[in-house]
Amino acid sequence: MKAVRITSWLAGLFLLASLAIVARADQLETISERGSIEGAVYRDFPPFSYRNEKGKRAGIDVEIAELVAEKLGVNLSARFIGVDETMEDDLRNNIWKGHYIGGGVADFMMHVPYDLAFAADNDLVAFLAPYYRDNLALAVNTDSADSVRSAEDIDQHRVGVELDTLADFYLLSPRHGNRRENVVHFGNISEAAAAFGRGEIDAIAGPSAEIQGIMKAADRQFDLRPLPTPGLQNTGWDVGLGIRFNHKGLINAVIAAMRELREEGAIAAVFDRYGVDYREPSAAALETGYIQQ
Repeated sequence: MKAVRITSWLAGLFLLASLAIVARADQLETISERGSIEGAVYRDFPPFSYRNEKGKRAGIDVEIAELVAEKLGVNLSARFIGVDETMEDDLRNNIWKGHYIGGGVADFMMHVPYDLAFAADNDLVAFLAPYYRDNLALAVNTDSADSVRSAEDIDQHRVGVELDTLADFYLLSPRHGNRRENVVHFGNISEAAAAFGRGEIDAIAGPSAEIQGIMKAADRQFDLRPLPTPGLQNTGWDVGLGIRFNHKGLINAVIAAMRELREEGAIAAVFDRYGVDYREPSAAALETGYIQQ
């Protein structure tokens, strides 16, 4: 009798799961009916997504998400999200499952890695529409540290980095361990920019777009230079959108919308408004445009 009940229970769960997949496949129709689409963007992440002095949403990712919503004929409902321990956690919490404390998931998520290997390990997410390529850079005070042009040049200068980031790990890797006292840690790039303005550090290492946008918004005088990274295999990374793997209609619609925005020059124009030099994604990323494992 117990075996029959268990079999019936499993069959019921399978039916519910199947119905859920069908329902999710119609997500684009649901979005059209309610007149809004929910996009997940990171909070306190200038120049990409943040609240300005008036409390209004702002940033490159926010504006691109708004343009996507406009292309789909709906309004954008922005979900400002925090950073979990890993990107996999962020995708689980906001795209395909939801956080354990509740709150559901968003229709799409901005600023996700567009990478084949990463996508292979996260097959419940469709990675699509790469829209930017970032890289590590140095913002340098030319009055005090004009000679700084590589990791090796910073030995006599204080360089700010955001704690536990790629720039931090690289500069303090075993081959660079002797400069531990020259690397100054901050909670974020905005804090580093403030210290730079006070003359407490001579340079900032980190993602190019983040540094450039924050430094220009703070009206800092600096020279932005690529950070040469000998021994580091990946020196740049492509950024795109993430959507639950079985929302096929929504995936196709967003791909089409992002393609139009790129061809119209609208995406590059958003970067320009925030004082960030626009760099197109890699040729390989643009050639695929969509990863579904």
